[in-house]
Amino acid sequence: MEENRKNSQNYDYYSKTSAKVFDFIFGFLGTIAGIALFNMSPLNIFYFNLRPTDGYLSLMVAIIFIILALYFANTTLKKKRRYITKGINFAVIALILIPLLFFGACFLMISSIGL
Repeated sequence: MEENRKNSQNYDYYSKTSAKVFDFIFGFLGTIAGIALFNMSPLNIFYFNLRPTDGYLSLMVAIIFIILALYFANTTLKKKRRYITKGINFAVIALILIPLLFFGACFLMISSIGL
């Protein structure tokens, strides 16, 4: 009985397409904003001024932040508001794949100049 009530609450929340779109955009832009705010945080800027050549620590902290965000989203939001989880997953995949695609395109352009 209680499970049917939970399913009906989920169905009532996503009865409109605008709620799905809003949750997806909220997850997508929230992830990008979180990563951007971390990179612009005073602690991160202070660390780079102290040791400008040691950028791997900041990269590792950003990767840990992404992993924790994915874990949090997949465990707590998956049943109730699953489109936020889909937005977060899509943002992480896009932030990884788009630079790789640009790098591959530049590599192909540079390597084809010699032909």
